[in-house]
Amino acid sequence: MTKKLVYVDIGTHIGQEYKALFIYSIWEFLFRFVKLFIASFVFRKKKIIPVGLVEAKDIIKNTRRIRQQKNNITTILVEPNTRLYKDDVYRTADKVFCIALGEMEDAMHFSNLFFPNANKVSQGASIFNNKKGIDLAESDNIVVCGCIPFAEMLKESLDARLGEGSYELVIRINCEGSEDSGIYAFHKVFKNQLKIIFGSLKDVGELKGTANMEALQTYIESNNLRFVPFSPLYTTWEQASREILKILK
Repeated sequence: MTKKLVYVDIGTHIGQEYKALFIYSIWEFLFRFVKLFIASFVFRKKKIIPVGLVEAKDIIKNTRRIRQQKNNITTILVEPNTRLYKDDVYRTADKVFCIALGEMEDAMHFSNLFFPNANKVSQGASIFNNKKGIDLAESDNIVVCGCIPFAEMLKESLDARLGEGSYELVIRINCEGSEDSGIYAFHKVFKNQLKIIFGSLKDVGELKGTANMEALQTYIESNNLRFVPFSPLYTTWEQASREILKILK
């Protein structure tokens, strides 16, 4: 029996990773991979790593098989920047929550979303005012929810709709500093249903310090959680798509 999968993307922005798994056609993949291959020759000094032929074939094959099981997948996007909602990615997800995730037990409240270099569609927008390059004079007022309350409400909703214990969870998280709180909270609430953590964790070290980053890495290792890098870099897409297929089998 095919398993049910819930895919939660926290800090979606324009959803390159989500599009790779659920939207891009074979021609869109090929266009991006060929473009990267050409760039790797034209800009050799930048040491651009292209996607190999076998890797490209596997990405296309894996994502096609994932989409064949779309009826068994629930997709949820979490993104606080309303300016990004014109992108097609937000019309294809099953649920979209226009909030930012804060610290563990934060009550829901208003806060500021800061933008690097006053760019209000920047991928680096953050609720942390110590992020490099942000313009403190440029911010939006947004809703912030604590990671624990959000995870609890989400689990209650999913259990009611899909059945308690009937699904497995994957989170992709890259939310400019709240990644540690998000991982702790989702693991505490969903326990063994949390199968994979996708994304990037470097912002934890940059915004909260080395001690917090090391604590997160220790937590992931000691609890046998699986972390897989998954980003707009095409070279991360093959492993991520393969991990999704393992769950669906």
